[in-house]
This record gives sequence, C-alpha cells and structure tokens, in this order.
Amino acid sequence: MWICLRHAGKKDNCWLEYTTEEKLRKGNFRFDPEVYGISKIQILYPGIQSKKDKSIEEILEGPKDIMELLSLLFLSDREFEQILLILENKYDILLAKEERKEVEEMCTFGQGAFLAWKDYGLKKGREEGIAKGIQKGHKQGRKEGRKQGAYETLVQNITFLLESGTISDIQQAFSILHVKKELQPKILKRLNLN
Repeated sequence: MWICLRHAGKKDNCWLEYTTEEKLRKGNFRFDPEVYGISKIQILYPGIQSKKDKSIEEILEGPKDIMELLSLLFLSDREFEQILLILENKYDILLAKEERKEVEEMCTFGQGAFLAWKDYGLKKGREEGIAKGIQKGHKQGRKEGRKQGAYETLVQNITFLLESGTISDIQQAFSILHVKKELQPKILKRLNLN
C-alpha cells in the first residue's frame, strides 16, 4: 500500500488498486490465479488540495473514511489530543501507550508536512507575485517610457516652432500640434513660460 502525500489536485481522495495478471509467453506451465492473484498494489491519494478545515463535531458526525483517517494521521495540522479524540470516538481505535507514541510521531510528521507545504506555498506565491509584478512593471515602464518619449518630442517641437519664428505665441503651437489641455500647464512650466 502506497500513500502519496504529494500529488496533483485531480488525484485528491483517489484510491487505485492494481492486480497481477499472468500471461503465458512460452512453455506449458501456469500458476493457479489464487497464487498470483493475491498480490495487489493499493495507491491512496489523501485529500490535500480539497482539504477544508472541519470542526471536530463535523468530523465525528460524518461517515468513516480511510482518506480522512490518512489525512488526520499524516497531513493534519490539528493538535495530537484532537486527533486522538477523533480516532477513539469515530474510528473506535483505542491506542496503547506505545501506539500513542507512534501516532504522535505520525501527527508530528503531519504537522511538519503541513508547515512545509504551507511554507512552500507561501514561497511559491511570493515568487510568482514578484515575477508578475516585475512583468507588469516592465510593461508599465515601457508604457511610461513611450509617454515620456512622446512628451519630450512634443516639447522639442514646440521649442523648435518658437525658436524658428514660425509662430509668435505658444498658444499657436498648442493649436498646431493639438496639445491636450491637461498637458499645457506642464509644458508651460517645463519651458519656463508660466
């Protein structure tokens, strides 16, 4: 029996069984299926991604479920005493002193796995967030750069018109170059004409 604690979300709460099949390739001898048919492989994928925190009451009232039991033992971030309560009251599992120690170690493993996955998820989320932020920043930077370049070109054209004597007044330049009203005070300040 294999219990897979790291898996894709689509495998959540999935239990697969594989059986052995005999195929005669050469010769006349064959085993009785009762001999080789007893070996089976069980692969269990406890619910990790679909896991939602339930109250102890909800767990105790729900049906017995092997995936829930595995999640409690290996993946739960619940306190050991809560897990013991669920094992005893729902699954009728009374543990001897030595068994309690083993379950406590499994629960500690579960808490460790939970924290590791939590830290991994937070780290991955930060990395993706930073990457998206940088990408957005580059996009925004290019956009701002284009705006700034267009603004600089506009200021240069107005300066050229004024210096060449082609026009006598800045308002004419604004009119000829179709400068938006909201940009005009900024350009006047830039050219020290306000």
